[in-house]
Amino acid sequence: GTGLGYDLELIRGALLAAGSVPIVASGGVASAEHIVEGVAAGASAALLAGALHRGELAISEIKLALRQAGAEVRV
Repeated sequence: GTGLGYDLELIRGALLAAGSVPIVASGGVASAEHIVEGVAAGASAALLAGALHRGELAISEIKLALRQAGAEVRV
């Protein structure tokens, strides 16, 4: 990924085209804020394996950011 975040316009466009099919955001994550933005754009799920494997993000950091943004997050 680029580290510049998800392609939010692509996510929004995919939502319009897909109707009720879940959309998974993938590629470009470098911060918890990128994940929050992807979910806010309408993604049903977010992929971020690279950032986790490289140690750039921690699961606890991601969950906190999502929770603070009002997303439903499992404890």
